[in-house]
Order: sequence, then C-alpha cells, then structure tokens
Amino acid sequence: MNYHFERLTAENLAMLPEVFKQSYGRAVSLEYLRKKYTNHLNNETKYFGILAYEGGQVVGFNGAIPYTLRQGDDLQLAVQSLDSMVVPIHRKKGLFTTLFTHLQSQLREEDIACIFGLPNQASHNAFFNRLGWQPVHQIKRFHIPIQSKILSRVKHLSSTLTGNGFKNYFLPTPGKPWFISNDFVLIERDEAFFDYKQKLGNSFFIRLCGVKIWLKLQGIYLWIGDMELPETDAHFKEIIHRLQKLSSGAGVHEIIFQTSPDLPLAQMFARFYAPQPSWTLGVYNFSSNWNLSKLRITYGDLDNF
Repeated sequence: MNYHFERLTAENLAMLPEVFKQSYGRAVSLEYLRKKYTNHLNNETKYFGILAYEGGQVVGFNGAIPYTLRQGDDLQLAVQSLDSMVVPIHRKKGLFTTLFTHLQSQLREEDIACIFGLPNQASHNAFFNRLGWQPVHQIKRFHIPIQSKILSRVKHLSSTLTGNGFKNYFLPTPGKPWFISNDFVLIERDEAFFDYKQKLGNSFFIRLCGVKIWLKLQGIYLWIGDMELPETDAHFKEIIHRLQKLSSGAGVHEIIFQTSPDLPLAQMFARFYAPQPSWTLGVYNFSSNWNLSKLRITYGDLDNF
C-alpha cells in the first residue's frame, strides 16, 4: 500500500470521527475531539498526532495528549499515547507500527521527555514487543457492588447529576493536590489539568465524610477518578458505605476504581476488595533522566475519564 502521513491539525481533525467509527464501531463527535486534543497546558490549538492516508482517505491514526509529570519539585513534559487505530481493511500490514514511528519523530521535535499509555489487549504485543515500550506495572481494578433501590424500574440512566443526592455534596473545584510524594512520578494535577478534564465530560468532585472524591457517572457505573486518603480503615469503610447509599439512590449498579497497585489508596482498597487485573501501564523514554518505573496513576489521569 502507498501510505502518506500528516500531522494532526485543526483542519484534518475533521477526518477523525469517521476513522473512529470504522475502527471502533462507535460515534465520536468532532466537538469532543477538538476539546480532547487541544493542548491544555497552554490552551493552544496545536495537536499531537499522526494520520495515515491511502487513496485520499484516512485509514489510521495515532494520537497523544501532553501532560506535565512531577517528581518532588522537578517537572518534565510527557504525553499520553491514545486513540491508536487502523481501519479493519488495512490491519496486519505494518501500518500500526509505522504510525507510531512517525509519532515518535514528531514528539522528539517537541522536546517531549517520554510517552506513557495503557495499550489494550489488541495492541499490547505491538507496543511491548515491537515498538520498544517498557512495562511499568499492571493497573488494578476494584469493584464495589451496589444494591440499588431503583434498579428494577430503571431502563436507561443518563450521566447527568440532576435529581440525585450527589449534588448535595458538590465541590466546585478540587483544591490543592491530594497526594504528593517524592517517591513516585505523578501527573501534575494543577488548575489547568482539572479545567481540561471538566470541559471534556461529566466528572465532578464531592466531599464526603471530610474526604474529597473525584467521580464520573457513566450509565449504570460510578467511576472513581481518585480520592483523598482516609485517615483509618474505619474512616474508609464509612466513606464507601455513604458512597454506596448515594449510588443506590442514583440507580448505579457498581462503583469502580482503577489505580497503580502500590499507591496508599490502592493498598487501602485492597484490604477490603479483591483487586482485578486491568491494563499494563507502559512508557517509552525519549530523554528523561528519571526512573520512569516510578510512574503512578489513577483512573482520573486517563484520557477517557
């Protein structure tokens, strides 16, 4: 095949919804993609990503979103790799690998220190065995069941918060960082980060039993992006009990939290709920002098939260 490649721009971004539809079988709006790929670090309409064309049609894409990483008082610029896709008819022809090679070249020119991401099952082998990514650890997923009072009469639940008890606990902003550690490399969650996240979707903040919690309602699931560390196990149990009651009233079936396994909050969850294996966190190092095996994330750090 005779492919040619272009950097993602404000003009060719309009080609992406169709590629999503062909690759993933789901509709994604152009407005959402504009918000997602706008550089939130300085609010530029400068995008990171590579499109592959064949015969005038876009047949593949690999994108990235910039983030600041923090270790102690030091900062570095990184990107999260995401939305790696090739339309079905062009798969298994080497295009997936070639797209990432072109993305690498673009990112090197932008002085990006490293790439991180969570390849899915379909792309796991390509990233870790062909593209030189290094695995950091496997993310753990915790499931908290809900005995909902209204499950039997709920056929469809919206992701809005109107009419449920969460609104009584709203926080307008998350405030200062909840967890800072010199032992780990973390995503810098500053004001620009949270502003970007809230423009993307339906995440919100509450304070429950004195603890801030970052949440997202999606259909019958309540996702925890992160939360402040409770003071004791008893405090944790009280918070989860209250969260279950609120979720029950909103028609939620299950609460889910995903996280790096050795963060203090993950260890507290693991004392009460069995961790399930999820994606593998991986990194590709361009120029960072940090030990990137210390990178830690929670679900709120990912592009789909």
